[in-house]
Amino acid sequence: MTVKRKNIRLKLMTLILAVLFTLSQIDSSSLSTGSAEEEKILVGAVTTQLASIVREIGSEKIEVVAILPPQVDPHHYEPSMNVLLNILSKAKLVVTTGLHHFPVEEKIYQAINEGLVKVRVIGLSDYERNGLKLLVNPKTGDFNVHEYYYSIKGIKAIASTVTEELIRLDQGNKQYYAERLNDYLLRLNKIEEAINSLLDGNRYNVRVITYTPLMQYVIEDLGLKLVDVIVSEVDVEPSEEDLSNMLTILMNHEADYILFSDIEAIENPKLLDLLSRQGLRYHIVPLSSLAETPELASLSTAILLSSSNISYNGGMENSSFNILLMLSILANIVLISIIILLVIKVRRRGG
Repeated sequence: MTVKRKNIRLKLMTLILAVLFTLSQIDSSSLSTGSAEEEKILVGAVTTQLASIVREIGSEKIEVVAILPPQVDPHHYEPSMNVLLNILSKAKLVVTTGLHHFPVEEKIYQAINEGLVKVRVIGLSDYERNGLKLLVNPKTGDFNVHEYYYSIKGIKAIASTVTEELIRLDQGNKQYYAERLNDYLLRLNKIEEAINSLLDGNRYNVRVITYTPLMQYVIEDLGLKLVDVIVSEVDVEPSEEDLSNMLTILMNHEADYILFSDIEAIENPKLLDLLSRQGLRYHIVPLSSLAETPELASLSTAILLSSSNISYNGGMENSSFNILLMLSILANIVLISIIILLVIKVRRRGG
C-alpha cells in the first residue's frame, strides 16, 4: 500500500507541475515575435537544464543544442571529441556548469586551450558575478557545485548571464532578450510566491536530511534547515556509520524527513524499504522529470512538504483522502497560476 500511495502522489504532483508550466508558457509566448527566416545564433548547453534556461531567454532568435543527452549521468558520460568539436565549431556561445565539474566540460576547455576551436564559454564564475552564491557541503566543508541550476536563485543568475551574452552577440535584438529575461524573472518570482503560500511560516521549523548534496540548493530555496547529508558526494556508497547516523537522527526526531531525488531512490531500493519498515518519513523529488523545467524543482518539493501529513509511517493514511488533498492542492496551484498570468497581462497593458 505504501508504494501505491507514493505512486499516486508522484502522478498527481507531475500533473500539478505540468499544469503550472503549461499556464506559465501561455504568457511567455506573447513575446515570440519576429521573422522565422532570421539567422539564428547557435548556443551549446552542456545539460538539458541549462538548455532550458537558455531557450527561455533566446527563444526563436537562437538554436540551442544540449551537448549531453537528457537521460545520461553527466558525471560519467562524455561524447567523443569529434562530436564535441562539431558543436563547438558552430556555436557562438557555450553554457557550462563550471570548469572542472563534468568530464565533458574538461574536454570543452581542453579543446579551447589547445586552439582547436574558438568560442565564448560561460560558467560558474560568471553566474556568481550575477548573484549565485555557492553553498558549503556540510559533509566535506567544500563548496557544493552540484545542481544549483535546479534552484530559483541559481536559475536567475544563469538567465541574467545568458542575457548579457546574447545581447553582446546580437545587439540588434537587445530589447527582445531583455524583455524575455524580465518575463522569465517575473514567472520565477511568482513561483517563489506560490512556494511561500504552500509552506507558509512553517518552513523554518522543517528539518531535513538529504541522501547526497544534490538537493542542497533546493532546500536553501525553501528556507529549510539541512541537518545532515548521508553521503558526501555523488556516487559515494554509504557506510554502516552513515546509515546508523541517519537512522539515529530520524528516530530521535532530530530531522523530520529525508529527501531523495528520483534517481537516488531508484538506486537505493533497500534503503527506502528500510525507512518504510521503520516508519520513518521520506520524500522523493522527481528531478529527472524536471530536466526541461528546472524552475519547478523547488515548487515540487514545496508541494511534497505541504502535504506532509500524508506520511509514510505505518499505513494509517486513507488513500481517498490522499487523492482529495492532492487534488485540492492542484486546484490551488492552478488558481494561483491564473492569477499570476492576469497580473502580468494587466501590468503590461498598463505600462
